[in-house]
Amino acid sequence: MDKRFTALQNDMDRRFESVDKRFESIDKRFESIDRRFEAMQKEMDRRFEAMQVEMNRRFEAMQVEMNRRFDAIDKRFDAVDKRFEALTKRIDRVMIWSYATTLTVGGLVVAALKLLP
Repeated sequence: MDKRFTALQNDMDRRFESVDKRFESIDKRFESIDRRFEAMQKEMDRRFEAMQVEMNRRFEAMQVEMNRRFDAIDKRFDAVDKRFEALTKRIDRVMIWSYATTLTVGGLVVAALKLLP
């Protein structure tokens, strides 16, 4: 029985060594995967940083262009505002002249009616 036990123990030791080797190979694979993943992560970080720089450049260019266009629109609105102010002044003058003419004609009609028998 002692020989059987020793043979069984040797067989179990070999199997445990085999399992240990398999675990070591799996650990090596995971280490390899980790290295590849870290390399991919670094490459992705580099690309994202480059993309961020490009997006910032484009955004700043768009901001400058939008400011230029808004300035042009402000100038156009100022021109339209001046035209409305001139039109308002003309309408005010017409109203004053119309009011004065109406009062004058009304006064003349009243005077004519009083003077005529």
